[in-house]
Amino acid sequence: MKRVDRGSGSTSRTKSTLGPNRGSAHVSALPTTSHHASGTLQKRFGLSGASPPYQRHYGLASEAALDGGPKSRQPLLILASSYCLVRQSLLFMPSNNPVSNNPVLRRGPFSTVQPGEAAEPMTLNGVISRTFFFLVLVVASTAVTWMFLLDRPQALSGTILVGALGGLGCAFFTTFNPRSAAISGSIYCLFEGLAIGGITLYAEVKYPGVAFQAVCLTFAVLFALLGLYSFRIIRVSQTFQSVIVSATIGIALVYGLNLLLGMFHAPLGFISGSGPFGILFSLFVVGIAALNLILDFQFIEAGIANRAPKWAEWYAGFSLMVTLIWLYLEILRLLMKLARRR
Repeated sequence: MKRVDRGSGSTSRTKSTLGPNRGSAHVSALPTTSHHASGTLQKRFGLSGASPPYQRHYGLASEAALDGGPKSRQPLLILASSYCLVRQSLLFMPSNNPVSNNPVLRRGPFSTVQPGEAAEPMTLNGVISRTFFFLVLVVASTAVTWMFLLDRPQALSGTILVGALGGLGCAFFTTFNPRSAAISGSIYCLFEGLAIGGITLYAEVKYPGVAFQAVCLTFAVLFALLGLYSFRIIRVSQTFQSVIVSATIGIALVYGLNLLLGMFHAPLGFISGSGPFGILFSLFVVGIAALNLILDFQFIEAGIANRAPKWAEWYAGFSLMVTLIWLYLEILRLLMKLARRR
């Protein structure tokens, strides 16, 4: 491109990583599978050329730092997934203050129900509307983050980290203060938009089309499992719940160990690798994340049947959003691994 020095009137030719036309970059950089738009995004984020500027701006060890490669020193995608696992595990931790004979309601927020709070009980329509509200917040925050990072690629790493850590803090706060889910859950969704927006943009830059595929697959899994649960094709037994919760906690521990080892530049290669074992590991994690949706459905159904208080609608919507976000991130990582093999 040509750069004109307005002070001297001279014209010089220089190399730019922002694409051929800065004014049209906003349009061409939106998610698309076209070769031209993909090339513009890759130039903008420095993913082409001999000396990628993203290594200087983002402080990442390699191209793999966000898509989960084995040389990653700062695996932000794993960080964004691990706190979802921890929060989801806490939801089903047993409580010493049971308020009913239902095994689901003896856990999580319903162990703190006060007398008289069930005068206005939670309803299915209430849970759906609260969940939709949270989903709108996540989508809006993701879209704003996407547009913000298009012109500020150097802020990608920091944006994802702030979103992941902020979401982690809000998730733990909401877990131990379930009545605040309407407010803290909303803040959680806004933080999540920061992390998801950055991760999704990076994934789309590297592998055009994977973001749309991940969104479609996430909602396809959600509605498929909802149908299977509604028609009682899948039933939740105590054994089923114990297996899923144990597997979820186990994955959280593996992710935590990987983060710890990553600080010493020795992460677990099988987690982020795109080889056969890495693909199988991601498939396993996606399966566990999906089956956590079944536990969420039972959680909601039991709350409605036992006339849980109205504030539980917000907590149930928050719980469902946590699982959906985790599932989306794991599907996105799996698609990125498959794309690296092509």
